[in-house]
Amino acid sequence: MTVLATLIIESSAGDYLYDSIDDIPYNRAGLLLGTTPYRAGGGRNPYFYERIDAAARLYRAGKISMIIVSGDNATRKYNEPRAMRRALIRAGVPGKAIVFDFAGFRTLDSIVRASLVFGQSSVTIISQRFQNLRAVYIARENGMRAIAYNASDSGSLKVMVREYLSRVKCLIDLYVLHTRPKFLGTPIEIAHEKKQSYVKEQMPSVSHVSRFSLLRALISDLSDMSESDDCDSFCEESLLINTAVYDFGE
Repeated sequence: MTVLATLIIESSAGDYLYDSIDDIPYNRAGLLLGTTPYRAGGGRNPYFYERIDAAARLYRAGKISMIIVSGDNATRKYNEPRAMRRALIRAGVPGKAIVFDFAGFRTLDSIVRASLVFGQSSVTIISQRFQNLRAVYIARENGMRAIAYNASDSGSLKVMVREYLSRVKCLIDLYVLHTRPKFLGTPIEIAHEKKQSYVKEQMPSVSHVSRFSLLRALISDLSDMSESDDCDSFCEESLLINTAVYDFGE
């Protein structure tokens, strides 16, 4: 079953993956798939930093104008989107060009939410090749014009075994269970203008997040300010929570 799933996904999605920044077409939105900055046993997670480097290089090359950072924020100490934002800023991406998706619990959630919640019908997915294949397959099965940029891959047998099993689960989710994201909620408008884009309700609705959680997120944002070179916009994002302004420039 894993062999069949791999053949289906690789044959369908392989042509939409790119290794070269020069060759990849422009998309307004990049979708950076989340992972933790640290290994379970301690130490830096190379997959995280390889993805950050790939996203930053795409942005600097003018191949994307904004980056949706999509991942899990299950606990106070585990928040993939905020970790990605901090790392992207350190890599030279302005905070104004980064959009949070706090409900990217699985690859399927991140992809479908990019379409149904963030309104992006065409995206550049950013991850390692093994995940990009599955992500592009999910996106195109959901009617999106998705391509992907392959980050460097440090290689891990454990990760690849898990990925082969995930491909089987992917087909079951799509064609048997018809699985939808854990949270969808109100669509989030990212309205493009010449100088600004407005993003509304970036966090899940209050029905899904307690007031205490929102306050905790605000405090976390304020504590992160010291790590950002873009303090004014960071303060603005932190205080507004549900409405933030992103300036993409000309």
